[in-house]
Amino acid sequence: MKISVAQTLNYQGDKEAFFKTAEKLIEKAVSQGSEFIVFPELASCGYIPNEAIWYHAETNEGKTPLWTVQMAKKYNVYLGMGYIETDEKDFYNSYIIVSKKGDILGNIRKWKTEVHLFKSVFENNIVETEFGKVAVGICADNHQLKFYKCLGELDFDLFIMPHASFAPITTSKYVKEKDVLKQNKILFNLAKLYSNNFQISVAIANQIGKFSFMRGMFGKLISNDNYALAGNSIIYSATGEYLSLDKQEDVITFEVPLRRANKQAPKPKSSSGWLYPGSRIVRRIIAPIDRLRGKYFYFRKHKKVLQEMANKKMPSK
Repeated sequence: MKISVAQTLNYQGDKEAFFKTAEKLIEKAVSQGSEFIVFPELASCGYIPNEAIWYHAETNEGKTPLWTVQMAKKYNVYLGMGYIETDEKDFYNSYIIVSKKGDILGNIRKWKTEVHLFKSVFENNIVETEFGKVAVGICADNHQLKFYKCLGELDFDLFIMPHASFAPITTSKYVKEKDVLKQNKILFNLAKLYSNNFQISVAIANQIGKFSFMRGMFGKLISNDNYALAGNSIIYSATGEYLSLDKQEDVITFEVPLRRANKQAPKPKSSSGWLYPGSRIVRRIIAPIDRLRGKYFYFRKHKKVLQEMANKKMPSK
C-alpha cells in the first residue's frame, strides 16, 4: 500500500493558510499514487502550547473535520488529520481518520497530553478501515512504555504516529551539541523500534517551525530561541527500508507492506516509564509536579473559556 506523510509548518492558528497548503500536499501525494495521507498532530490549528489554542477548538463536526471529509472525497484518498476538539465540556488533542468515501472512521484523543490544555483520555486507539486496522498514537503517547505494552495486546496492520514534537536547534548553556544530535534522532529511533519489534510499517508525521510560549515548568526551561518543531517525519517499512524528510514543508510517499502486528514483541526496558533514557530529575520530579500544577490550571481556567466561546457562538460548526 502506498502511504504518505505530510510535514507541515506550524501555522499557529491560521487554519485557512494551512488548508491551502495542505490541499497542495494532498494533490502531490495523490499524484504519487498515495492511498493514505497522514498529517501531524494538531495540524490544522498548529502547535500552540498555551491556552490561546483553546480559541481554535472545534466540535467533531467543525471546520477541520468537514474540510478533511471534503478533501478525502474530492481526491478519493484516506486522510488522517490532527485538530483541537471540544465537546463543549472539555478540550481534547484529537486525531481523525477519514475514508476516501468521506466517512469519519475514528476520532482518537491523546492520552499523555499537555494537561494544562487538554483532558487526558486513555481509550481504544484502533481504527478499522477497508485495508486493515490502523493503530494511532499521538506524539508523547508513543514514547511511553505503558502505551507500548497496551499496543502489544491489540490487533493492527499499520501504525501511524502524528507528532508536534520539538527538539533543540542550537546549543546553549544547558544544551550541548550531543543533545542536539540525540534529540533530532528520536523520531527515527522510535519508528525503527516499533517497526522492528512489532514487524509492521510505521508512519510519523511531524510539524516544523517555531512555536509560541509554553505553559508550565517546561516553558521556563525551553527557550524558543533554541528549540523548534523538529520535522524529521518518516515512513519506516516492515521490510526495514525507510523514507524521511528533514526540516522542509513537503510530503513523501512510500509503498509499504501491511502485516498483522507481532504480539510477541520484546518489551523494552523502562526508563522512568519512557522507552529511552532521559533525565531522571526531569521525569521523576519536574514532570510529575508540572502535571499536577497543569491539571489544576486546566480545572481553573478551561470552563471560563468554554463559556466565553459559547457566548460568542463558538466553536465553529
